[in-house]
Amino acid sequence: MERRTIVALLATSFFLVAMVAEIPALAQPTGPTADIRIDDATGTPGTFVEVPVIITNVANGPVQGIRLRIDCEKRVLNLTSISNGDLTRAPTWITRLGTDTMVIATNDTGAALQNGRSGSVVLLTFKVSGSPGKTSRMNMTLIELANPDGVLGNASAKNGTFTVISPPATTPPPYTGGGGGGYFVPPTTPTPKATLGAEEETELEAPSSSTHTPESTSSESPAEAPSPKPGTVLRTPPLFVLLIGIGVIVAAGMLIVIVRRRKAP
Repeated sequence: MERRTIVALLATSFFLVAMVAEIPALAQPTGPTADIRIDDATGTPGTFVEVPVIITNVANGPVQGIRLRIDCEKRVLNLTSISNGDLTRAPTWITRLGTDTMVIATNDTGAALQNGRSGSVVLLTFKVSGSPGKTSRMNMTLIELANPDGVLGNASAKNGTFTVISPPATTPPPYTGGGGGGYFVPPTTPTPKATLGAEEETELEAPSSSTHTPESTSSESPAEAPSPKPGTVLRTPPLFVLLIGIGVIVAAGMLIVIVRRRKAP
């Protein structure tokens, strides 16, 4: 009889302990959930590339805080800074970046992410340090979502891959002829000038010793000067001869004016 009583008391005690342990689990609220992804991206060596973190299918919200970590290949990609996304543009949203771990949160419940919202929540700025052809993962881990009551939830992650590409080839601008706008003008081929042989040059420069003396004509018609032969080069007097002639003419004119003034009464 005593054995049966002890067994019954133990069974009752185990039942009561189990019931007490289940009560907090049943009363615990459910935290927010969502889907978070990073799309694939590309960049050239030495440049900075901005990659958004996108949240979709927010449920059990609103979401007032997000915490996550980004893992990538340091020899290819380095996370340098973060900034607010499209859904966190309100001034009350703040972003904090630690060692590859970041927090995006707001103390304004009115700015929290409501159920069904979709868009970027944070922009990741990477510096590309790898060579063309190298790739790096962009994995999100330690994801936590918090509602205004501080209840934590989680999110499913879809990670992306970053690929380093070669910079575009540059072509030199077309030749424009040296300054200003315009179009390309191809160089023209100079036309070769006709050259005279040694004998012809001698004939043109030195007149023949046997010159023809023209016959006298009647007094009624003036003597015609011999016309130059075709191909004969007519030389013009040098510049200093012209200047001397002009000077003589000017001096003669001045002398005439002085003489007339002296003769005048």
